[in-house]
Amino acid sequence: MPKNIQNMLIAIFFAVSITFTASLITSTLNYTEFYTALNKLTINLVSVVPNLEGNENSVTLNLAIINNSSYNGLKVKRLWYILKFQVENEYNYLVGEEINFGEPELILPYSNITIKKSSMLSMGRETSKRFIELHNQNPQSIKWMIQCDVLTATFLGDVLLRSLKAYL
Repeated sequence: MPKNIQNMLIAIFFAVSITFTASLITSTLNYTEFYTALNKLTINLVSVVPNLEGNENSVTLNLAIINNSSYNGLKVKRLWYILKFQVENEYNYLVGEEINFGEPELILPYSNITIKKSSMLSMGRETSKRFIELHNQNPQSIKWMIQCDVLTATFLGDVLLRSLKAYL
């Protein structure tokens, strides 16, 4: 084999080896952040806006799901939430629903996705009536708590994170 072809094959081999090694290191470093991403996934209750006009009383919430890690590949498939309001140091159920994303939504490293969801109040519930009374008396005094279960899609399959909470 001529020397030029041999040198070219050696150079190609080194280039492929370096590219493969760099790719392997990047994937390994990302993988080491996987469990950190699951542990550091948080929610933030951005706002709660009651709509108590007319016959159809509802509440609209803005929620952020936050990836507080450098892991790239964290996807949210589904979320279940319960929104509660505080009365006399006790949180009372107001609404709860499921949010299905259809296609899993990617949360990039150190970023978030935001969700805006409106829910109808069940006027047959005593807690709904109590909430409306409290809101009519002093809407600024209402303290909120949301509790979420988040279903994530990962390379291991689906992982359910339970009881993530946020306050407002």
